[in-house]
Amino acid sequence: MPNGNGIFVLSQKKGGNGMLSETIQEVKNAEAEADARIVDARNQAASIVRQAGVDADKIRKDAEKEAAADYDKTMEKAKKAGEDRLKEAAAEAVQQRSRLRQKTAEQEQAAIQTVIRLVLGG
Repeated sequence: MPNGNGIFVLSQKKGGNGMLSETIQEVKNAEAEADARIVDARNQAASIVRQAGVDADKIRKDAEKEAAADYDKTMEKAKKAGEDRLKEAAAEAVQQRSRLRQKTAEQEQAAIQTVIRLVLGG
């Protein structure tokens, strides 16, 4: 029972030991409940941490897959661009060769004409 100062004092009357026993049991029960809540909270925290690890691993794997797919797409585009540029360069080389052949043929024709004029005296 509380005295005038707010301090609990056990009654000296008959049955006072019974109140002490009940109070001790209540304290033990409260401690056991607090311990159980702490264990439960620890288990919940551990579960949350495990799930966060699983989620983080999934996110990492998904990001790796996306990066690999993006890399493959980029490499395919680069390969295609390289092939296109190679085709363009080959076409340009064919055109240059054709122009050189044409110019050579024109020069040969001019040389023949010059030789004919010289031979025929003209």
